[in-house]
Amino acid sequence: MRTVRRSDGNPYDWPLDRRCARQGTALPGNRVAIIDKQTGQVQPPGELGKIVVSGCASPGHLGQPDETAASFDPDGTFRTGDLGHLDANGELHFAGRASEMIRTGGINVSPLEVEEFLLTYGAVEEAMVVGIADPKADQVPIALVRTTSPHDTDEATLLAFCRDQIAAYKVPRRIVLRTTALPRTATGKLVRTALTEEAQALGRARRADAEPAEGCQVSPEACG
Repeated sequence: MRTVRRSDGNPYDWPLDRRCARQGTALPGNRVAIIDKQTGQVQPPGELGKIVVSGCASPGHLGQPDETAASFDPDGTFRTGDLGHLDANGELHFAGRASEMIRTGGINVSPLEVEEFLLTYGAVEEAMVVGIADPKADQVPIALVRTTSPHDTDEATLLAFCRDQIAAYKVPRRIVLRTTALPRTATGKLVRTALTEEAQALGRARRADAEPAEGCQVSPEACG
């Protein structure tokens, strides 16, 4: 890993769009690297992988040796459990928690990336994207979105918006609209567990609707 020196001033002085898009370079005395999730090899700039930190890091979890062994390498490198990439300037771009990544058709999809894209649509106030099990693609992304009012947009419009501007594998399989606030913790973080359960229920209902009635050899629509 390499220590990257700040060459363009304090990040607090950066323009807002730059601060929103990246987390900056490592602090003095720290080193940040991106490693491949399978091989542990350091990744080149632009490649997504696990974020690891070494240098002036914590020595571990107090009184929790098992947790320390799970999160720290013998040399003290901290495995953050986060995903991201470094750009050519050594600035970190956070992609999300490794446990929250959606694996669809053999490709990793960052929920955070899709959420940020959905938030660029004017009528969308909040967005959360979760992955649910799919028999053909491992997982598929499902989006739960709060809009400004129930009449501002609809699922078909938002799906078309996604298909026009992001890769097909990132487009949510379904977008569920709601006008109530998405659940959050006391610190303001979205409660992904609750919404994942809601999305899984929707996925099960959708698959049930798509299955032919017993003994039917034609499409579900023709079975009546």
